[in-house]
Amino acid sequence: MGAGAGPHNLIVDNDGFVWFAGNLNAYIGKLDSVYGDVVRYPMPSKDAGDPHTLVFDSAGNIWFMVQHGNFIDKLMTKTREVKLVKILKPNARPYDIGVDSNDCPWVVLFGSYKLATVDPDTLFLEEYELPNKNSRSRLKRTPIYPAVTMSKLKK
Repeated sequence: MGAGAGPHNLIVDNDGFVWFAGNLNAYIGKLDSVYGDVVRYPMPSKDAGDPHTLVFDSAGNIWFMVQHGNFIDKLMTKTREVKLVKILKPNARPYDIGVDSNDCPWVVLFGSYKLATVDPDTLFLEEYELPNKNSRSRLKRTPIYPAVTMSKLKK
């Protein structure tokens, strides 16, 4: 893993590999829990130094954000390519992430009272203002399904 990696948030894929954000060393890590080997997927920019909070989409890609660098990011696990999507508003502070049924990531922007989403194919970023400037929200670590209402959920 490396000294000072600052591992943050673990997710496990269907093959049993453990993925984590190397929050202090600017990489996403993939741990082989049988042999102990770690593969590092470095960030492609020095401005993306603190990857944070990983979540899978249905294709096995990993979405995450870089809070202090102001990015929403996609690691395409099959090609090992990391795509950075820059949030233009300074200090938007992306934090917390969920992926909806269309594989679109949704992110809370703590510094701007907005939610943001990214088109998974074009990487086009859209932002939505929250109705109250005093709002501060976190997404739950479960998939987001906008078409489902609470009344439709089974208890």
